[in-house]
Amino acid sequence: MYRGIQLPSGRANVEFVLESAAQSLLRSAGGPNGGNLAAPVMVGNRGNLRVFPKLPERGRLHSKSGGDYEFQATCLVVGSLVDQVLFSELQIMSSIQVTLSLPGRCFLLEFKHEGIKYRLEARFKQINGHLLLTQDHCLMMTLQLPPKIWRDREDPHTLPLMRLMEAMSFGSEGSLEPVWSRCCDFTGEANSLGSCLTYQISLGAQGAREIFQAELVRRLQDFHLLPRGSRGWQHRCEVQHKAASMVRSQHAHADVWLNSLPDQLAYQLTVLLHDGRLSRWQLNEDLKSLVGFCCTAGHLQSQCLQALKTMGSSGGPLLQPARQLRELMHTFLESAEESREREDTEDVRPPQLQSGYFMVPRVLLTPARVKLLPAEPEMSNRVVRHFCSHGFQPRDFVRVSCGEEDGHKLFSPTGSDELAAVYANVQTILNDGLTILGRQYQFLAYSSSQLKEQSVWMVHCPPGHSPDTMRSWMGDFMTGIKVPAKCAARMGQCFSTTVETVAVEHFEQVRFQGMKGVLCLNPNLQGKVLRYRRSMQKFVSSHSTLEVVSVAARIPCFLNRFLIILLVGNGISRTIFEDMQLQLVRQLDTLLSGNASLALAALLKVRCGDSMCQDMLVTMLTAGLSAATDPLLKRCLEAVRMHLMMDLKHKARIPVSKGVVLMGGLDHTELLPEKTVFLQVGDVRVVDAVDVPSLHCRRNELVFSRNGLRPLPNKLSGSDLDGDLYAVIWDPVLFPSNQPPMDYSPGIPQQVSQVTVAHLIQHFIDHAKNDNLGQIANAWLVHADSQPSNTSSPQCQQLAALHSTAVDFPKTGIPAIMSRELIAHEVPHFMGRKDKRTYVSGSVLGRMYDQVLQDPAVQAYSSNRRSAYLRVGSEQIQSAQPDPRISNIPGRQRFQRLANEEYCMYLRYMMQLMNKYHLQHEGEILTGCIVKYHKLQKRKQHETRQEVAAEVHALQEHYRKRFWLELVEMLQPQTPQLSSLSTAQLMQLVPGGILNSLAQAKAAAYYMTSYPTHVRQGGRHPSSAHPAAAEQQPPSPSLASQLGPSPATASAASAHAADVPVSANASDTQHHAAPAHLPAQTAAVAATEAGCGVGSFGALGGVSQQGGFAHQGDDSDDEDREDEEADDARAGRRELVLYSFPWVVASDVLGGYLRAR
Repeated sequence: MYRGIQLPSGRANVEFVLESAAQSLLRSAGGPNGGNLAAPVMVGNRGNLRVFPKLPERGRLHSKSGGDYEFQATCLVVGSLVDQVLFSELQIMSSIQVTLSLPGRCFLLEFKHEGIKYRLEARFKQINGHLLLTQDHCLMMTLQLPPKIWRDREDPHTLPLMRLMEAMSFGSEGSLEPVWSRCCDFTGEANSLGSCLTYQISLGAQGAREIFQAELVRRLQDFHLLPRGSRGWQHRCEVQHKAASMVRSQHAHADVWLNSLPDQLAYQLTVLLHDGRLSRWQLNEDLKSLVGFCCTAGHLQSQCLQALKTMGSSGGPLLQPARQLRELMHTFLESAEESREREDTEDVRPPQLQSGYFMVPRVLLTPARVKLLPAEPEMSNRVVRHFCSHGFQPRDFVRVSCGEEDGHKLFSPTGSDELAAVYANVQTILNDGLTILGRQYQFLAYSSSQLKEQSVWMVHCPPGHSPDTMRSWMGDFMTGIKVPAKCAARMGQCFSTTVETVAVEHFEQVRFQGMKGVLCLNPNLQGKVLRYRRSMQKFVSSHSTLEVVSVAARIPCFLNRFLIILLVGNGISRTIFEDMQLQLVRQLDTLLSGNASLALAALLKVRCGDSMCQDMLVTMLTAGLSAATDPLLKRCLEAVRMHLMMDLKHKARIPVSKGVVLMGGLDHTELLPEKTVFLQVGDVRVVDAVDVPSLHCRRNELVFSRNGLRPLPNKLSGSDLDGDLYAVIWDPVLFPSNQPPMDYSPGIPQQVSQVTVAHLIQHFIDHAKNDNLGQIANAWLVHADSQPSNTSSPQCQQLAALHSTAVDFPKTGIPAIMSRELIAHEVPHFMGRKDKRTYVSGSVLGRMYDQVLQDPAVQAYSSNRRSAYLRVGSEQIQSAQPDPRISNIPGRQRFQRLANEEYCMYLRYMMQLMNKYHLQHEGEILTGCIVKYHKLQKRKQHETRQEVAAEVHALQEHYRKRFWLELVEMLQPQTPQLSSLSTAQLMQLVPGGILNSLAQAKAAAYYMTSYPTHVRQGGRHPSSAHPAAAEQQPPSPSLASQLGPSPATASAASAHAADVPVSANASDTQHHAAPAHLPAQTAAVAATEAGCGVGSFGALGGVSQQGGFAHQGDDSDDEDREDEEADDARAGRRELVLYSFPWVVASDVLGGYLRAR
């Protein structure tokens, strides 16, 4: 097996599978290596002939055992499975080759359609549940994502070379294979491959016998593709074939109905459709009438929207969407009814985002579909702020990204046009526009950070506006700028996330009109004067508001793999870094000790996590609590420790105590000599070579001299002081020897006579095709680790130059082209690559990596025991006991029922956030220490952390205000307009503030909501005049006719028969956890009055099919099934008992009480 490619230069690159073939060719050509293969770069060359080792196909993983199993099928049906009926939208009746590849962990289906040969590739981990074997000898599988689609690319230029090579004898049999390239859904407007996820493959009697080979069945069971004890072909499935006209009609009717709904409901239903949770064939009259009824009653729309979001956060397809929606509506309406009894209806709305954030609709363009994603919070920018105050709505702006079906970046091998058809489709959509729910969106622009994420802004313009007029308002970009890349970068400045201000802080990175740069305080200027350098003016704009991107601050400094190996290459002893890592691990160990003082000291040193959570944890530790006694502290500190340990494992990220990261600025006094800097960090003054008193006003800033032939910042990666950050270290043991600086002069970019929108889109596509910055950096790391001369090797020098070119690509449009010799075919073991050959590295990075692997928690979390590790931790957490100092606070029973109701609403919102971001427990969401990012968030981890923090802060502010508002209403019921006051103002109205006895009793009741078996419910909320009002009120007759009987009613009756109380009104009634046999949604209702003491369930609804949601698999211990990219939702575990509620709401009250004791 071999492959030949005709190159324009006349050269030919040939790959061989067998060494004997390559050796024979080299001997025939008189190769310099005499036929001996030299790994891992080039085997040999002579004249126009070069021979390289055969690489595994992209996407294939090495397997310990197993091979490929091939079958012939007679028919392939693609459709949507609804109640055991397969609605077929695509039927392939030709001969189909089915390959079950154990090494590749995938199914391959090859067939011809309209004369063209296609291949569909579905990874094992994409299969939802198990394979089904039907009685008519069909193999059925439902996927979580559409498969990869390949097309046979017959290039006539390659055929002469292939025939020539086929005629040559190398002592082995050769066979020509198709040259595959990626393509888009070939079913046209039907988009069947993108929207239908169930595949039925007719194998026939012969294929049925072959698939039940004992060895193959065992391997399928090992991969959890077949259940243990499979009994053969036992399932039944009816197939209804739908003609193309019927498919188009069904899609059209669905679009018409969706467009008739309120925007938010239509958006959420479309998200369910695009995510494969819901099929258009499930949009029956039952579901439509239920949603339609909610639309006619305004107060039901928000409840319906929350129910749909909950359904979207569950795992797997929705088997009975109308029933599930009805059950969730009952749940939310009962909670709302209880809130209305307390006369605080207006305050039970979902938490609002912080000021400056808005919800952004998102779209993912993949090879198979246009996928609408849930809206996410994002900090606003100049353009959004301006146009939302001039007739636009936030939903008029949409972030559109391109990527694989799972959200990863599109990537093709160096020099390959494998994705040409896919990028052509993306370019067509950006040029022609995109229709979402009947609204036409057109390309607007993109920022530099969005370009790196392969993301753009598209906009729907109301009458009187257009993308062209919007760009004209932003500034004059087209006049004088002839380089499309530079024009795009200048336009992107307007989309930087900024805060509007007119007051200039001491030192800030700013955007003002068309300027970009850094402003600092100059005491010599008189009055309100803003002085800037001409180089800061990037384009002409009439925008006159000063906007701050970031404020200079002291940022902790960390080492990483690249910096460590660079320092070792420049003479620093590797033992220094090993000792620094060992010291850090010892500090992290004290976090989970029973000593609160040691844990507090360690937490303050590592400074990891969100600031709100950091303050909360400090409050708890100073109050004497520890990870050994408090479950919330245990979860949060576990998250912090595991996050930092995984950073050590994957990045060698070590804090530098004598180091800091600062924003750089230029010396305005011109007093700093050449090769010197001035540094003043907070109250610590550190000066290199000189001290300039007139610069003492420049705090938290690294001031560079403006004297000399070549600026010092330019020697540091070509920096230009427009907001760049610099790592400053003053630890003598880390001082390396200086090396001559590189030349960072950019290349000459290509110019055009007039930049157009088409040029901007083409630049976006070119960047996506040539985005190999990460590949270059990883190749540099491999060569620095493996070459004898380390970072001084020729390969590292070439890659360093290419890295600079790649960094400048957004502004120059010049790609960094890697030669084949620089590509890393074999990588060190510490990189953890499963798709590459590896070697055991003896370098400092290899030794540090091995040290981290010795940690028991890392071993458990990194191996196939991760699910068991989480489950054991969850069991330990749920067996925790309350602190008697808090549980015995007098008067808490007075607030217990109110606290239970508040807790259940908090639980609902937290579970939605945890499922939205695919987090395992509350420790991750509170600290922001996310150990494993979901596949859709790996590309923007920093943004994800910010989004999580913003939503948690909004949740905290929402419930803190409710906490104090209800106290003030009880103590001062006549005070007007209390809801308009801030939380701080409300606290001032409570005598004693956090030391008030009622506030402490209420905080204790909040604390006890997490310990349902210890709760004895006290009286009603003090504002309730009649305890009988606590009884649950039935829905109105019209609502009851739509929703049917409450599932909670039937469940309560069932629980009563089992002597398990679901609700109680007497003050001395013991509370229990909700019955385990209830569906998850109903359990949440029962838990509302039972203290919410529920254990854990799969992704807020991922229970058995009887409960309405599809089975999501089990906690697999199979290493083959769970690789580094596996979705943890398959394990389906989210903790439902949350201990954060009282501390998020009233940590100051509880902490003050405990410290006083």
